[in-house]
Amino acid sequence: MDPIHPAWFCLRTQQKREHIAAANLRLLNEVEVYNPQLQVRRRLPSGSVLVSEPLFPGYLLTRFALDPMLDLVRFTAGVKYLVQFGTYLAPIPAREVEQLKQALDCGEVVSELLPGEEVQVLHGPFAGLSAVIQRYLPAAQRVQVLLEILGRAASVELSVAMLQSSRHYPQELRLAQASLSRAASGRAGA
Repeated sequence: MDPIHPAWFCLRTQQKREHIAAANLRLLNEVEVYNPQLQVRRRLPSGSVLVSEPLFPGYLLTRFALDPMLDLVRFTAGVKYLVQFGTYLAPIPAREVEQLKQALDCGEVVSELLPGEEVQVLHGPFAGLSAVIQRYLPAAQRVQVLLEILGRAASVELSVAMLQSSRHYPQELRLAQASLSRAASGRAGA
């Protein structure tokens, strides 16, 4: 890893402060921030509203050169720590970040799995069946779907990772989320 050339890194933010960390990091010269968002419908007493939530809660992807910028990034308001393995800061290959951006159509906001959308169940006891999304449960990364089993409709909650939508990006998102989870769980010490 070359400390003077920019590379992508994953950083952990303070709880529910991804937007603050991203805004503060964007103020730094020579730091690129990628914070993909998921549009989610929330029910409020006044009605249903569409809000944006982080696709990777608690994490941001940042691109910067370690040598001049490490301490500035590390001590930016909203940043908790950079993801690392022992004492090694693990860069993320640029091609993986680009693939994620392409999977999200080069934007930072992605729509949730929408009610009424047809999906295929890929894993588990219902593998191979078609289902219809009833509602998306973003905090739990689960979806309530309607399946037809033995001629009867049954409502079942499944993990998002078990489903494949007709849209082109869910598989890439699942892989990116799994990769980010593995990177975070491999971090030693804070």
